[in-house]
Amino acid sequence: MAPPPSPLMEELIEEILIRFPPNDPASLVGAALVCKPWCRLVCSPGFRRRFTEFHRRRTPVLGFFCRVYKPRPMSGEELRFVPTSPSFHRLPHAMTPNWQIVDALHGRVLFCDAVAGGDGLRFTVWNPITGRQASTMRPPMAPQPYKGWKAALLSVDDMDSDDSFGLVFVATMADGVTSARVYSSEHHAWGMPILLPSTTTATATATTRKQQQRQRVCVSTLGHVARSNTNNNNSNTAALVYFECRWNYGILEYDSCKQQLSFIGLPSQCEQNCITLMTDEDGGGLGFAMIDVHRDSKLFTFSRRDDDASADPSCCTWAQQREFDLDELFPWDVLFTPLATATRVVAVVNAFTDVFIGTVHGIFTVDLNLGRVRQIHHGSHPCDIGQIVPYTTFRTPVDVHSEL
Repeated sequence: MAPPPSPLMEELIEEILIRFPPNDPASLVGAALVCKPWCRLVCSPGFRRRFTEFHRRRTPVLGFFCRVYKPRPMSGEELRFVPTSPSFHRLPHAMTPNWQIVDALHGRVLFCDAVAGGDGLRFTVWNPITGRQASTMRPPMAPQPYKGWKAALLSVDDMDSDDSFGLVFVATMADGVTSARVYSSEHHAWGMPILLPSTTTATATATTRKQQQRQRVCVSTLGHVARSNTNNNNSNTAALVYFECRWNYGILEYDSCKQQLSFIGLPSQCEQNCITLMTDEDGGGLGFAMIDVHRDSKLFTFSRRDDDASADPSCCTWAQQREFDLDELFPWDVLFTPLATATRVVAVVNAFTDVFIGTVHGIFTVDLNLGRVRQIHHGSHPCDIGQIVPYTTFRTPVDVHSEL
């Protein structure tokens, strides 16, 4: 009888397990149940770090947070988490009902809610896996009321620590002044305002009411957020955060290294189309996706020119990356309906592999590279669901062990 084959070296086993799909956390749990050596391997913090680094270019999407509007007579809205992973069906900890979704980054979620008996808003950073949370009040309101505001989580060096986080708050006042303020959990305080230079505000003479509106930059409260690390040597920390402006007027760029707020113009194709910010597929730079309202089956993606990275952001140029025919992916009745203009890109994760598209029939995720479409939310009206924020994180057995 032939002797039994020698067991695989632990290094080879790790090379196999590290290639398990990150969007299916149950696969690693199953591997941990094979034997004790495998359990020790996949539950170690070192394996988590290597697993995260190996799949860094495609962070797994486990679901998304959204606001769901209730039909009459139960009018109103509720916060909901919709899972998209085959093995991540619910959050380990419950959400507070009055929270409103704002942003998410590296497994942590940013919410806001009104403080009882006050006129301010409270921001809460929450880790759905551990249940830990930290809160801070929105910066004190200036004499002028807010015309629009948006907040976003900042990358920090220790993303595994729930106690360390940063926020950037961008607001446009009623007088048109736009500024940013940064909150540090280390100092438990907001920094001084960082003003948007007045030279970036449109000053051309206006002949129509719409042009008059666009004379001033105004950050969009319901707009999307994107991040880039193209100006940072640390690939794990995004140095640039981007915010959409109202009326598709442009994009605001916050540079955390330079402590600077800048305005970025958009190409003329965006005049009548809704854009969704994203990072491009080449080097993690700034990009956006849009569906042309005049050609509802066409999805276009644009990227900021690399040679403009160090130039004046307000004078940058854009290059069209790719064009997709959605009628080759979706059934005819999904795109071509009386409300076809409601078809829109609602979120983009990982360039072209996780694109969220909203239609009158619900929300779909599309892998444009492979041509795969999956419906993840059913709806009868484009306004049934709103404020979609994807939830991305690496879920390994070491997280389960830390919860026990």
